[in-house]
Amino acid sequence: MGALSCLWCKNTAEASAKDGAEGLPSLLPQVQAGVHHQRAEFSNRDHGSARRKDAVLTAIPVVMHCVFFRRKNMKKSLIQKLGLLGVVSFLSYTAAVVFAPLAYPGYHWMAQAVSDLSAANAPSLALWNQLSAFYNVCEVVCATVVCIGIQGQKTRLLRSGIYLFTIMEWISAVGYRMFPLSDSGYTGAFQDVMHMVTTALVVLLSIVSLTMIIVAGAKSKNCRSYGVCAAVALAMMLVGAMGMKIVPAEYFGVVERFSVFAATGFNAALGIHLFCQKQKS
Repeated sequence: MGALSCLWCKNTAEASAKDGAEGLPSLLPQVQAGVHHQRAEFSNRDHGSARRKDAVLTAIPVVMHCVFFRRKNMKKSLIQKLGLLGVVSFLSYTAAVVFAPLAYPGYHWMAQAVSDLSAANAPSLALWNQLSAFYNVCEVVCATVVCIGIQGQKTRLLRSGIYLFTIMEWISAVGYRMFPLSDSGYTGAFQDVMHMVTTALVVLLSIVSLTMIIVAGAKSKNCRSYGVCAAVALAMMLVGAMGMKIVPAEYFGVVERFSVFAATGFNAALGIHLFCQKQKS
């Protein structure tokens, strides 16, 4: 116990001596180094925070500009919106083809032509006219606004093909309205002859215009989607034209519908292209 007391007194004296003024010179450099280290750490932290704040403040106007610019580009012009009338035309025509036979007793869609539904003496004429009310007007408006919207866009060959296709649409809308079949089928009357002349012009112009658009799509990647749609439409027309000569008479109406839906479907595709077209800045 005595030895322990002596050791405790010795340690206490040494600790007191170190804690006095004599020990300050050895402690001050350590304290100053620690303070400098903390100050540098706080300074670096402040600079990092300031840089983050500057980055955020700089990014905000950039993001706002991008959002505003994108919203501005997303706005569609009236011409582009009118292009969707091609879809309305397609739906109106489809409704007439599907539902008009309900007012025509004995009509067999697999064997008879679509034109029989709109013949002058057809019992389905009234229903056909009601269901297809938007067909002709929306079709020609869509094709016309596509001609306007395509100005200065894509290639000259593509534009020429679309112009020719639009002429075909006008001939179809006016010619078939002026010269419907006089009876279900061809009877040789004047309006029947003019109906067939209209059909010949429509087929010829359709083939030429679609071929031009297909070539334009093959030559330019910028026109590729137009070319693909035109190729599908032309294939449908050829299936209808050749099929009517090959298939039995009881399936005439099936292959004929490939042809009649080809032009209407392609017109709708042109309208969708116009609606999705990027505006020039």
